[in-house]
Amino acid sequence: MKNCFITSLSEKLKSNLDPTILSLIKEKNIKQLIIYFNVEKDGKLSSFKTPSYSEVSIAKYFNERFVQYSEYLDNSEQHIIPAMFNEIPGKIELSAKLEF
Repeated sequence: MKNCFITSLSEKLKSNLDPTILSLIKEKNIKQLIIYFNVEKDGKLSSFKTPSYSEVSIAKYFNERFVQYSEYLDNSEQHIIPAMFNEIPGKIELSAKLEF
């Protein structure tokens, strides 16, 4: 289940990239970007971050896309099932690799 969600999130964040960002990714020869985020105990996404070495404008762009996707999920019928610890929902930090 986790891998399906990570794959879906990665594809969603990479779909229909802004041409300026796509050019910058190619110019800087960026092959991948690792993102970190939390799934809260209520299933909401939060705390998106990228490593400090990431290109600032690219990190900012993907942060905005992450927020949009998170808001989309909040307003749709799709819900993320949170991590369960002894049958109690809990917060978990996940990561995803965006490959270009």
